[in-house]
Amino acid sequence: MRLDEKILQRLKGKRIGYSIGERKKRKLNFDLLADLCKSHGFEFVEIDLNVSLEQQGPFDIIVHKWSDLLTASSDLSNLIYQLQAYFNNHPETMILDPIVGVCTLIDRSRTYAAVSECSKEPNSCIHIPNFVTIPENADKIEILTLLKNAKIRFPIVCKPIVAHGSSLSHTMCIIFNEAGLKDLNSPCVAQQFINHNAELFKIFIVGNEYHCVRRPSIKNFKASGKLQQYATFDKNRDTITFNSHEVSKARSSSFLNECDEKMPVLVMPDDIIVSNIVRKLRTSLGLKLFGVDVIIDNKTGLHYIIDINFFPGYDGFPNFFASLLRLFYQVIEGKRSERLEEINGNHQNGVAINGINHNEVASQSSG
Repeated sequence: MRLDEKILQRLKGKRIGYSIGERKKRKLNFDLLADLCKSHGFEFVEIDLNVSLEQQGPFDIIVHKWSDLLTASSDLSNLIYQLQAYFNNHPETMILDPIVGVCTLIDRSRTYAAVSECSKEPNSCIHIPNFVTIPENADKIEILTLLKNAKIRFPIVCKPIVAHGSSLSHTMCIIFNEAGLKDLNSPCVAQQFINHNAELFKIFIVGNEYHCVRRPSIKNFKASGKLQQYATFDKNRDTITFNSHEVSKARSSSFLNECDEKMPVLVMPDDIIVSNIVRKLRTSLGLKLFGVDVIIDNKTGLHYIIDINFFPGYDGFPNFFASLLRLFYQVIEGKRSERLEEINGNHQNGVAINGINHNEVASQSSG
């Protein structure tokens, strides 16, 4: 692994804490990263959530995967409060990523609403399938009204509102007709299904860098004719329930991946569009470690965002450690720039400048 000496020198003496589940820790091989950091004069240490951060600090940066904690039972709310209080009391410690931003991605309704707002901007290349939140215990008439008002027609994909925390977060269903609405588990988000030739593109983001990988996805289905004719589409087709992780993993062999028709030669997404998506979402969400699931409409070629995940698995991301260390460097330099601005502001105007001036580096794509 080739590492930038300038970055290693700048990180020397720094202390970076991490808090992720044991499974992801092993998958990302963070023990190896800790040894690598130690050999270059800085620390990458695991945080024990059973001990207060005050006792374990100080930290220059904390990187975490607390999305599961944020969706857990209320008995962990005090822990979340204590974690947030630590950052409030230690503004010198940078967090990857801010809890408020992670909370947005935990809730699919909020996530899709945020993406939808981005899509409304002039000349935006961001698109999201029509969606609507189905409240708990909604009856058929209410559901049909919500779908119609949102300009959604069958087939539809129904997803749990909570996007993290358990396997149930990834248990979804495709409903083909009005009769299938009995299979809908509310509350949920109903999203227009868009044919995309059984190809999903996962964009993994690490700060200003990203990498796009192709994954299997769900095959094409015929769409209904008119918006009002809910009951005329595939009257006898049963609802399909699936786990999105299983369907889109690299070596998936699900029947849902098998297209019924001959598919054209496929290409990777447009890199200019992907770059714009990454830049816009990074700014809008205020996050640096996340993944975006993109499909390409097989008729229009439009790129649609269908999900966003906090701190994904980064399978297929080349030289992940090197990119992560560059992110640490960027965050520390950004904090340094903030301090310099505050000093200059105090000297010139007698007030501190609060904004963080992050030094942007060119986005890199290995896709």
